[in-house]
Amino acid sequence: MREDIKERIELIKCGKVPKGYQKTKLGIIPKDWEVVQIQEILEKIDNPVEVKTDEEYTQIGIRSYGKGIFYKEPVTGKELGNKRVFWVEPDCFVVNIVFAWECAIARTTNEQWGMIASHRFPMYKPKDKRVNLDYLVLYFMTSKGKEIMEYASPGGAGRNRTLGQERFLNSYIVLPSLREQENIVKMLNLQKRRMDLLANLQGMLQTEKYILLQKYISGKERIFDKSSKWSKYKLEQVCEILDSMRKPLNANEREIRRKKYPYYGANGLLDYVDEYIFEDELILLAEDGGNFEDFSLKPIAKYITGKTWVNNHAHVLKVRREFDSKFVFFALEHKDIRVYINGTTRAKLTQEDMKQIRIVIPNNIEEQKKIAKIFTLIDNKRYILSKQELLLKKEADGLGQLLFSGILKGKM
Repeated sequence: MREDIKERIELIKCGKVPKGYQKTKLGIIPKDWEVVQIQEILEKIDNPVEVKTDEEYTQIGIRSYGKGIFYKEPVTGKELGNKRVFWVEPDCFVVNIVFAWECAIARTTNEQWGMIASHRFPMYKPKDKRVNLDYLVLYFMTSKGKEIMEYASPGGAGRNRTLGQERFLNSYIVLPSLREQENIVKMLNLQKRRMDLLANLQGMLQTEKYILLQKYISGKERIFDKSSKWSKYKLEQVCEILDSMRKPLNANEREIRRKKYPYYGANGLLDYVDEYIFEDELILLAEDGGNFEDFSLKPIAKYITGKTWVNNHAHVLKVRREFDSKFVFFALEHKDIRVYINGTTRAKLTQEDMKQIRIVIPNNIEEQKKIAKIFTLIDNKRYILSKQELLLKKEADGLGQLLFSGILKGKM
C-alpha cells in the first residue's frame, strides 16, 4: 500500500481531516464528493400491465445478498388473476421490498425486456445521469449501504421487515463524480472476475469429482482388474456409531475450552451449543436437515489428531479397522441420503434410518485406498482454490472500503 494512503487512513482513524477532504454526516470524504438523498438521484417509475388472460408472462425475482435477478416459470394472465404487476423497465435500480434488509437488490437490463414484476419489486430510474447503477448496487453491498436497507426495513425477521420506500428515498448516500463511480465499478469488477474464475475452477473440479464418483464408487470402473470383488455392507457393519458416547459439557467448560479446540456441527460451521468431545478419526453425518426439500446431508470428514467438539446435531461415525475411512466417507458423500430420512416438514436422519444405508465396498483395502486417493487429491485442489478465493474476497472487501470512502481515488 502506498505511503500517502497509509497516512490518510491513520489521519481519518484519529478523526482528523486530511487535505482535500471534508467532514460530513456520513464521515470524512473527498471535497469533490457529495452526500445526497436517494430521492435526489432516483425516481420511482411504474408501468402497469393490462393483463390479458390468454397471454403468457414471465416474472422476475431477486436473490438476496446482491446475487442478481432470476426468472420464474411463465404463467398465463388467468393464473396471475388480480395480482398487480408492472412491466420491467431496463436500466433501473430494483429492490425486493420483503428482503431488502438482506440486500435483495439488482439493476435491470435489456435482457428483462417484456418481463413483469409484482408491486413488491419497485423500480427506480436515475435522475439526470448522476448515478451509475452498478455503483449503486455495489454501494448497497457495503456496510453503510446495508445500514440504509436495515433502517428502512423496520420490524421483526423475515416477511415482517418490509422496506419503507419513503424512508429509503429519504436516506443519504455518498456520491462521487460519475467518472469516479465508473472507476470504482471497474476496479471492483476486476476483483469479482478473479473470484469468479476461481469459483469456476472449483466448479470444474466438483464436476470432475462427481463424474469419477459415479464411475469408481459404484464399482462400474475398477482401479484393479475387473475380477476384483466388491461386497455390499450395512453402514453399522462398516462404522461404529458413537452417538451414545457423547458427554455433555457445562457452560463454563464450553467457554474455557472452545478457544482451544475446533468445533463441528452438522453443517460444518462452528457451533457452541451442546458440544461433545472426541479424540478419533471421525465422519460426521448430519442428523437434522431442516425442510425436507432442502435436506442436504453432506458428510463432513475430519481426520483429527487432537480433541474435537461435536454438537448434538451430527451423528458421529468411526470407521472399523478393516475398511479405509476416506473411502467410506466418499461412498457416503456419493449416496443420496434423502431416501433414508423420515419426516415431512422437518426432516431427520435417525439411527434407525442409518441402519437402512448400504455401501458397496471393494474387498481389497488397497483398492479402497487408491480410489480414496483420487478424490482426496481433488478435494485438496478445491481447498487450495477456496483459500485463494477467501483471500481475494478479503482483498476485495478492503479495496471496497478504501474506494467507497474516497481514501483511494482514481485508477490503481
